[in-house]
Amino acid sequence: MRDVAGVETGSAGRGCRLRALFVVVPALFVVMSAGALGARSRPSGNFVRVASVAHLLVGGAGVAVSGSVRCVKGDHVRVSVWVLERSRGALAKGSTPIGASAAASAGVKPSPIVCLGVRQRWSITAGSTGKRPPGFAPGTAQVCATMIASRKYVYTDLEQTCVKAAVR
Repeated sequence: MRDVAGVETGSAGRGCRLRALFVVVPALFVVMSAGALGARSRPSGNFVRVASVAHLLVGGAGVAVSGSVRCVKGDHVRVSVWVLERSRGALAKGSTPIGASAAASAGVKPSPIVCLGVRQRWSITAGSTGKRPPGFAPGTAQVCATMIASRKYVYTDLEQTCVKAAVR
């Protein structure tokens, strides 16, 4: 018996098609897996770290946070931090490089961290946020840092870490 396309629909025809299906589907899986594995790059070894101590700014208007990054040589990196002192409800944020508007007002050309392929230090002044920020005081705060790496305007990596830091 044949179907409308003229293909044999008897038990022998079905068996051939099923055998072909059992060969084609695993072969496609192997080809697709190999392509996906080939598209993945090896782990870059990039990281962002935060120091265990943050320093109060005058009047508790924010904190100075420092740490380190390691990234692929030639990449450009931006590090952003958020600092939360739960006991007071104080929140601060900051990033490097300094923003274009802040740089222009300070007469400084904004520049990202250019990766050297080794551990590099960074320091960020995180200013308090909110309509009436309560300000920071000595104590403990949660500090989260995010590193975004790019090369020729294409993002290449994103790393994040959070630590409990002493605020002094």
